[in-house]
Amino acid sequence: MKRPRVRHQILIALGFASWAVYVGITWISPQFAYEVPADEHPVVETLLLFAAAFGYYVVALRIARTLDCLPTIIIFSVCFRATVFFSVPIQEIDIYRYLWDGQCSVAGVNPFAYTPHRVLDARSDESLPDDLSRLVKLRDSSPALQEVLERVHFGELPTVYPPVSQAVFALATSTTPNDANVRDRLLFMKAWILAFDLATLIPIVLLLRLMEKPTGWALAYAWCPLIIKEFANSGHLDSIAIFFTTLAVYSAALACRRRYLPTSGSTAFGLLAALSSGLAIGAKLYPVVILPVVAAGLCRHWGFRRTAAVVMLAISVALLTCWPLIRPTDRRGDVGTVAARPNERQPVDQHALEPPLPPQIPIETSPQDSRAGLRAFLSRWEMNDLLFMIVVENLNPDNETPAENRPWFLITSYAQRTAIANAASRWFAIDSSLAPFLLARLIAASVFACLVGYFMSLAYRASTPSDAIEAVFLTLAWFWLLLPTQNPWYWLWAIPFLPFAKSRAWLWVSGLVFVYYLRFWLIAHWPDTTVYGSRFSGELLFDFVVTWIEFGPWFVWLALAGYYGRRRRMTNFSE
Repeated sequence: MKRPRVRHQILIALGFASWAVYVGITWISPQFAYEVPADEHPVVETLLLFAAAFGYYVVALRIARTLDCLPTIIIFSVCFRATVFFSVPIQEIDIYRYLWDGQCSVAGVNPFAYTPHRVLDARSDESLPDDLSRLVKLRDSSPALQEVLERVHFGELPTVYPPVSQAVFALATSTTPNDANVRDRLLFMKAWILAFDLATLIPIVLLLRLMEKPTGWALAYAWCPLIIKEFANSGHLDSIAIFFTTLAVYSAALACRRRYLPTSGSTAFGLLAALSSGLAIGAKLYPVVILPVVAAGLCRHWGFRRTAAVVMLAISVALLTCWPLIRPTDRRGDVGTVAARPNERQPVDQHALEPPLPPQIPIETSPQDSRAGLRAFLSRWEMNDLLFMIVVENLNPDNETPAENRPWFLITSYAQRTAIANAASRWFAIDSSLAPFLLARLIAASVFACLVGYFMSLAYRASTPSDAIEAVFLTLAWFWLLLPTQNPWYWLWAIPFLPFAKSRAWLWVSGLVFVYYLRFWLIAHWPDTTVYGSRFSGELLFDFVVTWIEFGPWFVWLALAGYYGRRRRMTNFSE
């Protein structure tokens, strides 16, 4: 084995090689500008650059995890982010919604009240409610804001982002000059997103030290190309929830380690864990899934009563912060639907950088309905999934799709699918076209509930503190794998806890999910024609073929790693 000094020098060389790759990505990124047609985007070239960055990352992690090299890791992580910070967002435009939501909040208007299209369509000379009138004046006051508003994707829906994230959007807007152009507004928003991203390194390092793992493992988060792409380049808001979630898990872990803290200190960190959990849920709803697992780990050390008090406090904070989004709404008002045939896969136009709006989604246009966007997301969104897709396609009775465009992995007959959909339609009193998705959701939720029960038992019976943190990681990982929307930036939720996963197969997910961006290249070049003699157009080829290539071999690897790992542990136990 090479001496530590030599390995540290190799790590530095890998850092410079990675930085050169990010310089290349930043240099090529202007070709992804909003006004550039989708078929001119250099998607393949960019993915090759990210593949190189991921290769350097894997080798660097193998070296760093046995070294005390935290300063080197932090310096390069800042350099990577500072370089990519000035790049043009690659195949993502969610940040324009953040910009507009922040403007609404600063103007004193509820960002959940009006859809961007409603503001765009409103005329300044008509009689308008006072809050809508303020948004119209805001729209007309700046060409940059007009441009931002026009670029908001799914503008026919109200925002889905919870209030804690909305507060950060408002802070970013407050620190942005009023006369800033669109590019500068993007940079100010990304600066706040990156602040939470870099701040997440603090609880990660503290958690590693608490669990007596080498701090070199912090590279798993700090140098991860997916993290850098989704935060420094695309500016996704998930860094806010990830920071609070990681802080909550660290606080809970420290509260359980009584040898480090007196009773009063243990209680204080338990309260910090509850507060952080509530804020994390208020930033993005996903952290609620780890609350039972964290509670199980706390219960072993604290007992039921104290743990229940912490959980109730976390839930109270979450309800308080999410109230503007989840409060009961007045359903009066016009309701519209997107006119599209159920389950039809729609093409993406040349300037759209996100998936099309799923079909047949009721859209509440009443300003009293703050949950229309969230309902739309939960009721039909599906993207880059495998497990969920297998289930939903085998429940979908759609017989209008031509035979050559149907999934190749159907194992149920048309009669069976129709009978199931009709029965579910009667049972739930919904349209039969929506029944397959709802049934698939229920099946996935049932499987995940069983997994959560198992992970709770792992956290409660954990022989080492690291095993309890692994249970948290596995909860987030399998939650993502069972989602119908497996966006790459959703995988980031689990990465802070990646050092505690026993199977190294999980490490490679951060590289595999870059395949998601190949979808846009396929759609742009083969929107209606079949791809290289296959029977699928670009979008269908990705959905029905590429996702199998993306996830299929990896699932086999994970299963084999789990099988042989279990055999090895049983052998060691018997000896």
